[in-house]
Amino acid sequence: MRVTIGTKWYDKVLTVLLIVIFSPLILFLLLVACPFLACEYRRSKKAYDKSPYYAAFKKKFTMGITTDPVYRVYNGAAARNLPLRFPDHVDDKIDGLSYFFYGDTLYLLPNFEQMGLSEDGRAVWQVNCNGEWVDFGEDYAATRVQAMYPKHTVKFLVERSMITVCDLTVTPPPACVLVTQSYETAFESEDAALKLRIPQSSADLYGMMCATPDLCGEFELTEDGQGIRWRIREDIQITLGVDLRDCYIGVDKLLFGKIESGITHWHPTVYEIYGEVCEIGLRGNVLVLSQRAGSGAVLYSGKKGDCPYKPDKKVLFGKYYYIEAK
Repeated sequence: MRVTIGTKWYDKVLTVLLIVIFSPLILFLLLVACPFLACEYRRSKKAYDKSPYYAAFKKKFTMGITTDPVYRVYNGAAARNLPLRFPDHVDDKIDGLSYFFYGDTLYLLPNFEQMGLSEDGRAVWQVNCNGEWVDFGEDYAATRVQAMYPKHTVKFLVERSMITVCDLTVTPPPACVLVTQSYETAFESEDAALKLRIPQSSADLYGMMCATPDLCGEFELTEDGQGIRWRIREDIQITLGVDLRDCYIGVDKLLFGKIESGITHWHPTVYEIYGEVCEIGLRGNVLVLSQRAGSGAVLYSGKKGDCPYKPDKKVLFGKYYYIEAK
């Protein structure tokens, strides 16, 4: 005879007590989060409704669609008038993968989150799909798609931040992979050697900055070599720090040219920090910040022509910074 043992009475009482104790906190968190989520939803939908992607495909807005690789590649290409050819139905896939054509090449957008070398001594390329690392071998999708489209070259378009190998000049990716700095700027300066390296220290990042043409401002390593001071404008200083676990970008307003007054800071990954430096400081780019009640936020960084904010924008009960690299 099978006996089912129910939950003991004191377990039920404890559960009820915990709900009663923490329900005010849960309610408070919901009240705080809901306006923020609603504001973020409206902001994202407004940007989406104005996008070339929506104009072309009329796909219904959903949260997360603006981070989809197809959306990012399409809008980036449209802004630069690149003749990319997507399927008429943008959700169509080949072998489960989103795709597009550019010239004689068919580009596949990955269904994996990361790409790196195996750690079992074989030194073969692997990809991380839903937490499981599998070999990126001859049986992977590019080979199968190539058989379906024999008149085209078939390549994966992979963002640099997805690849865990730090120096691709030493260990190049597979031939069927094109590495791009970001999907928004795909096919732009793809021969740039600097995108192949990931800085391992602040000194590495400093060397990459020195080798980057058109990076504005004056920068130097700190005395201990653990950070970089970057005077991007006479009254604005950016502090950079590289750590394999947690990088740092901090922006300060310089009072009287010397006293640092914090505006905001954030923590990019080691794979992102060089790209963010370029977005902030390449000639003609802008960094837009807002500051309210001692808390700052990055509104935009990138090309001036794509910036949705005006240099003379007014902010109620706060401060506004429009920092152009020149």
